[in-house]
Amino acid sequence: MWKVVIYLLFNLCNAYNAPQYTHNIAKDNFKLVPYFAKPIIRRNRLTRHQCDELIQEGYIGLMYAARKYDPDNSRKAKFVTYSSYWIKCYMHKYVKSTYTFELIPLREDIYVDEPPEKIIDYSALNKMEMEIIHRRYLQKPRSTARELATEYNITKNRVLAISNMALLKLKSDINKDRRL
Repeated sequence: MWKVVIYLLFNLCNAYNAPQYTHNIAKDNFKLVPYFAKPIIRRNRLTRHQCDELIQEGYIGLMYAARKYDPDNSRKAKFVTYSSYWIKCYMHKYVKSTYTFELIPLREDIYVDEPPEKIIDYSALNKMEMEIIHRRYLQKPRSTARELATEYNITKNRVLAISNMALLKLKSDINKDRRL
């Protein structure tokens, strides 16, 4: 009889959504979060405060994965594999919410009543970058990368690289303004 009671207690403690099991599995794998955060921090050039927030979001993803992980029904996936998806998902969601900004048209004469709250400084961009950003994101109808590639006689990948570099320059200028 006592063997059955011990067996039941042991199984209840190791139930996949029990608080103690969740705590233990998350505690054993807490070093995964900084490991997955390093490339995201480097790629997005985050400030110290943003790095702390990113790591917190990663820990939230780790706890979510620990709560939802079922070793019996996980299709033979290890916890590290399962949790890496949720950690990265929460981190990318934070980065996406941090870096959302709206590009404002280059022409200021369209603002009749009042100027916009923030005007992005386009002086960091060269002429070709400015034209590509304007035509891809601001002009109605928007031009596709393929259309711009045929017009400028360059490849579509080059157009995408130029627009990505221009957006990075604009983002770094915005972050520089936020730090001041």
